[in-house]
Amino acid sequence: MTAVLTFLDAWDRQLQVDGYVSGVYSSAASGITDLQTTSTIGGHPLAEPQAIWIALWDKETNLTGAPYVTSAVWPTSARSKQYVGPHVVTVGRISLDIDSDLVNGPVAQG
Repeated sequence: MTAVLTFLDAWDRQLQVDGYVSGVYSSAASGITDLQTTSTIGGHPLAEPQAIWIALWDKETNLTGAPYVTSAVWPTSARSKQYVGPHVVTVGRISLDIDSDLVNGPVAQG
């Protein structure tokens, strides 16, 4: 966990210095929880990503991320969520293996 958080801290800091929005995609129960419950790394405050994409296959089309995410760290305007893993969807005669996502946070800067 420490190595990953150290990398993410440096990554987030550099992206923000370069004018980009920093973001992380991770399982709610591992990386997102670790980011939310860690306040310092390497003797300085942990640089939080500005946006998160939560992998939480609960089939719920909401951005709460409960019980893993609180609004104290990331408001819903900074969240996206993958709520269903791989499944086949057919439209017309074409079938695709996709996941289902709800996007509310930033994904690109124009």
